[in-house]
Amino acid sequence: MYSKNDLITDGLPPIFDHKLVDLKSRVLASKLQVDHVHSQFISQAKLFFASSKRNILVGLEQFEHVDATIGCTHFIDNLIQKHSLSGLQIFEHDYKYYQRLNPNIKYATVGSLEPSKPVLIAAPFPGYLDLHIHWNQILDECLIKNIDIHIDACWMGAANNVAIDLTHPAIKSIGFSLSKSLGMHWNRVGLRFSKIQDPGDSISIQNKFNMIPECVMYNALIAMKELDIDYLWNTYESKHLDICKQLYLRPSKIIYAAHSIDRKKLYGLKKLIEQG
Repeated sequence: MYSKNDLITDGLPPIFDHKLVDLKSRVLASKLQVDHVHSQFISQAKLFFASSKRNILVGLEQFEHVDATIGCTHFIDNLIQKHSLSGLQIFEHDYKYYQRLNPNIKYATVGSLEPSKPVLIAAPFPGYLDLHIHWNQILDECLIKNIDIHIDACWMGAANNVAIDLTHPAIKSIGFSLSKSLGMHWNRVGLRFSKIQDPGDSISIQNKFNMIPECVMYNALIAMKELDIDYLWNTYESKHLDICKQLYLRPSKIIYAAHSIDRKKLYGLKKLIEQG
């Protein structure tokens, strides 16, 4: 039996089960010999993020410029560095990081976006545990108003049945992370895919001059050999559904989160899923 007392109401922390804890120990103890860590990581991570059998990413191959990042927050901070937080259009109920940076942040409104001002949006979107409910409208409006879209896809590794068509001309970059799919919050690392190369971009410079810590890419290479990107849903799908059934919650597309039946509240399932 599951208890509502174990629902998390103040956040949606990712799963770090016994297998992922053990994975961390094996990774840190590994003596694997890897030459050219940076290029090997980018090559393997590209395959890893595109390998899901539960989610669909159409057109990822159109992003010719691929860089290693120190997780998705690095991808986000790079955009803030370029444009400033107020120079980006962000929707309410996205990553709480933005509100922590500016408690008085003014959120963008679908239908009233500012022309030529970049949009930064999570997909899947935290407030809906799926793509933003106005996803297609946002894409269309951005195309009409010459607005570049940058996608924070950190939750794709914990998602199920999410499809993103990246061929849309307004989409310019997308960032992925291993933190959610393989519980590697202790080893923040990911990839940024870009359609346009900017030689003055900080992430591009850091990759060119080997400034991304080699240890985080090395650890990720070992982890990706052990588990695939769909590990969490392949392991816990039935448990996710059982928890929701017993506690009268609405299942979601994010393995460690669920909606209230009326969709007005989000609950974290981490503690319940990690129970033996």
